[in-house]
Amino acid sequence: AAISDTHGRRSWSIPACDVFIHAGDITGWGLLEETAQFADWLREQMKSEPGPRHAIIVAGNHDECFESTPDKVRELFGDSIHILQDQSLVIDGVTFYGSPWTPPFMNWHFMAEENRLAELYKQIPEEVDVLITHGPPRGILDPGWTGTPVGSTALAEAIAHRRVRHHVFGHLHGAGGGIAQQGQTTYYNVAACDEKYIFRNEPRVFEV
Repeated sequence: AAISDTHGRRSWSIPACDVFIHAGDITGWGLLEETAQFADWLREQMKSEPGPRHAIIVAGNHDECFESTPDKVRELFGDSIHILQDQSLVIDGVTFYGSPWTPPFMNWHFMAEENRLAELYKQIPEEVDVLITHGPPRGILDPGWTGTPVGSTALAEAIAHRRVRHHVFGHLHGAGGGIAQQGQTTYYNVAACDEKYIFRNEPRVFEV
């Protein structure tokens, strides 16, 4: 099950699943205190039946403390919840890869120009079952404020040269809840909030 852009809201619940994914913007303001509250909530969800056995988190542009105090953040979540920053993780033979970066938009966090993104995305393995990024690739479920595509060209290029079965992201609220198929890859924009930050979309469940 996957969701993103919850922006501090915890009035939703995780559906029955093996692995829970949050693709960034857990917080509204990027504070460690907000993150601690989410970590406590997530652990409770994982303890309840039928809670997920594993959880994966990729930070978003709002999640300032993930960038400024990463060690403290990892302490909050503990060992059973995996924070992926340009890293792979294999669970029951399924390969996950997570990266928090997006192209520049105002003065937020985990942002880089496309040439830098291209370097970062070189670390993505040749074959990935579930790719998790905070933002979308250019041209897929990526409407900006004006409706024009604003996803990452470097990310689109990286995916084009790899075998990616599922790609989970959020960031651009306007396409939240959307699903698309292109080539061998199924794309999910799992942003929970709409562009007015009203919670609209529950976690999406899919099978790998």
